[in-house]
Amino acid sequence: MAVRDVLAYLVASLGRLDSLGVMDIGSEPLTFKRMMQRYAEARGLPRAIVPVPVLAPKLAALWVGFVTPIPNSLAVPLVEGVVHPIIGDTSRARRLFPEIAPLSYGEAVRRAIARTDAGEVVTRWSAAAGDSDSSARLADREGVVR
Repeated sequence: MAVRDVLAYLVASLGRLDSLGVMDIGSEPLTFKRMMQRYAEARGLPRAIVPVPVLAPKLAALWVGFVTPIPNSLAVPLVEGVVHPIIGDTSRARRLFPEIAPLSYGEAVRRAIARTDAGEVVTRWSAAAGDSDSSARLADREGVVR
């Protein structure tokens, strides 16, 4: 989902008591596999997705942390979402905020890639680990394996 759409929902919900609580938002439902395939297509990257036996999410998150710059604090919830996929019910958001039309996944990816390539992204997910004295350093780059 595009950050602009998340912000649109947050701004539109300000001061509205009927929007209190947890609300699913988003565009078309997609599996993580399909999202990765579509991202690779948009970037022009060759990607092979190899199914592996389901591991415990924390163990799988450690593997993700080993081959990517994603910190475990982000990897664990991401892996849990892959292992136990959930399709959100966005009907409440659509009913309360009919003026918001979220971008499709493909359009959100295209715009994000364009902004990243143009150097217009102020913050990056690789900064999510915060400041630490760790010897590990995160770097922004294409690809998966460090």
